Amino acid sequence: MRLEERPNVSVISGESELVRVVADLLSATHRTESIVIDNDDHSYDFTTEQLSILRRADVFIINIPSIRHYSPLLISYLRSLNKIAPMIFLHFYTQKKYAEAFLKMGAAAYLNVNFHTTELLEAIEQVSTGEKYIAETVL
Repeated sequence: MRLEERPNVSVISGESELVRVVADLLSATHRTESIVIDNDDHSYDFTTEQLSILRRADVFIINIPSIRHYSPLLISYLRSLNKIAPMIFLHFYTQKKYAEAFLKMGAAAYLNVNFHTTELLEAIEQVSTGEKYIAETVL
């Protein structure tokens, strides 16, 4: 992906409001496609259209509630569909140990769900160039 292009960002969350907020924030600078998942269903049975969205993503923004149980499964599944797109995780934890756990699992960035718009844009820019990113609000 060239940085002059508008990256295609796939937003994946169990919270439709968060999906809408992220899509609205990025609408001027990025193409966004969203998938609302069932947080209680860990099978990740995506529709054909959702699979197409995941395969063409340049960047993933992901918000799921559990770090231990199915984050590694989702990361592995997304990586099998799209080997290139970096993953930005949004989570409610603000401790650095959780951010580091997501990075160890394969995420490229970690932000608290109460992120600032500039943090999200900076994270997208950094991961698009192959760098890692942990928000400054993560202690």
